[in-house]
Amino acid sequence: MRGAAEVLALACAGAAGVCASDIIRALRCGSRAEGIIGGVLDFASVAAGGAALWLAFLFIARGEMRLYWIMCVGIGAALYVFTIKSAMYRLFCVIFQNIFKFLYFILKILLTPARFLYKMIYVGLYTHTHNKKGDDTDVQKA
Repeated sequence: MRGAAEVLALACAGAAGVCASDIIRALRCGSRAEGIIGGVLDFASVAAGGAALWLAFLFIARGEMRLYWIMCVGIGAALYVFTIKSAMYRLFCVIFQNIFKFLYFILKILLTPARFLYKMIYVGLYTHTHNKKGDDTDVQKA
């Protein structure tokens, strides 16, 4: 009976590996990361999937790699991909987009005094260096 439990656990680990990769990909989607950050998140998505599979073989299979265990992981990953991958990815994207919108809102509130201070200093330096009075500035136009 222990063999059946290991087979089922490894199939679930295959699905968990793909799901871990989807979570990191959705993090990239939610944060709208581009450039180097996007590349780092792409690498992290592959690493998360690989780490999940490595941990599964380390703890469930006690470090052994047998062909039928590798096939169980592949079958579990394939079942996840062909059944619920797109729905889970969309769900994770929506979750991360809402989290980042909330964090942006909180950060905007927290940085409001700094934004006002920046504008005061910028307008002051602009009027001082261009010999203009406070009402004659074109800082708002720039």
